[in-house]
Amino acid sequence: MPKETVLFICTEKESYPRNNQIVKSLHDNFEVIKITSDKSSYPLRIIEVVARLALSALFRNYSLVFAGFLGQPLVFIIKFFTKKPLILDAFVSAYDVLCLDRQDFKPGSFVGKIAYHLDELSFRLADTIITDTRSNADFFSKLFKIKRRKFYTLYMGTDENIFYPRETKINNDKCIVFFHGTFWSLHGIEYIIKAAKLLEDSTDILFRLLGGGREKIKMIKLTKELNLKNVEFIDWVSYQNLSCRIAESDICLGGHFSNNEKAKRVISGKTIQYLAMKKPVIAADSPAAKELFTHAENIYLCAMADEKSLAKAIIELKGNAALRDKLARSGFELFKNRLSAQQSRNRLNEIIRDNRKS
Repeated sequence: MPKETVLFICTEKESYPRNNQIVKSLHDNFEVIKITSDKSSYPLRIIEVVARLALSALFRNYSLVFAGFLGQPLVFIIKFFTKKPLILDAFVSAYDVLCLDRQDFKPGSFVGKIAYHLDELSFRLADTIITDTRSNADFFSKLFKIKRRKFYTLYMGTDENIFYPRETKINNDKCIVFFHGTFWSLHGIEYIIKAAKLLEDSTDILFRLLGGGREKIKMIKLTKELNLKNVEFIDWVSYQNLSCRIAESDICLGGHFSNNEKAKRVISGKTIQYLAMKKPVIAADSPAAKELFTHAENIYLCAMADEKSLAKAIIELKGNAALRDKLARSGFELFKNRLSAQQSRNRLNEIIRDNRKS
């Protein structure tokens, strides 16, 4: 029996982790027509995928449309070209990112209003909306006045061909506390640096921060002002090299450690990667984290925006090998049972089945 065909379209590159997760999950049970673009310019990517969508609407057969990461600008166009059911992955909200999280624009500004109405219209037109946590679904439902029953949760996964358990510890004299990510205020990297200050007398602890972004220079400056010798910064590396860096680490910091409202609603992708590599993880004690994790069972939770709580968590894990091993093993089991590629495929199939019934 031939597989059902799904059309997948997005404005971000297919290689983006969330898109990659969705496409791989779809391929297992569906024939997938992919409309994506690798162009570096966002406007050019939109032009390319819209042109290819128009051709697909005329000459290709499919039963369902799946709009991937940052698909909101495409929803109205998709609905113009086809009446097929539409699933929107609302992994991010333009309004949430621009006005509430990064605060590049005020909510009442022209750009803020455009972003709000873009999200609101796309959510109303979509038949089903997917978010990465239940907390985000609750928030978007209330913010944009969309019925909660339209929302489904698909937790973030990771590439298990890259992120898997391995032993490559090369420096037994240092306890490596590792973080990687984009240096945005959401992540609360300043609390990691302030925790490093509190622990500077523990000369066997090294904080390794990998990544880049708009606040990296600010964080380097803070480190110099505090005269820290126990923090090192590393620029972005390939995913393969990133997994090696994780494997070298003793304790991994999942975040998000800021007091940002969005930080309370999301689970970082890095947290999932660390769990997949069987590492003990410290994350912030947020409503989103509690959807999946139990403190001191499969993860260690510390208070948000609190360097003292983070420093205390690091010291406890450093001095308790049995607890580190327990968190690593239980966290890895949770990953396999709730967040693996197979679980992602199963969950996506459930969402698509429910979409057909509605």
